[in-house]
Amino acid sequence: MTRPARLVVEKLVPLHAHEQLRLALEEAGPRHHPLVRVGLQVRRPGGPWTLTPCFSLELPDVRTVAQALTAFADALAQEARQHGD
Repeated sequence: MTRPARLVVEKLVPLHAHEQLRLALEEAGPRHHPLVRVGLQVRRPGGPWTLTPCFSLELPDVRTVAQALTAFADALAQEARQHGD
């Protein structure tokens, strides 16, 4: 029987009043690489958050992906500054 992944860390990024991006790192077990899950959580006014999974990645080296995401975020910020956002 497969045991469920254990949530290690989760980050919720507000996008709009009723949308947020969910980034999660999960530990799947000793024989598996860590899982990175990305999803969109949406909520109707007054209702609960509902998760819409976008994708999951099983990664042997989470640090490399984190560094790439940091570089991408830096590039986005620089682009926004150049365009006056």
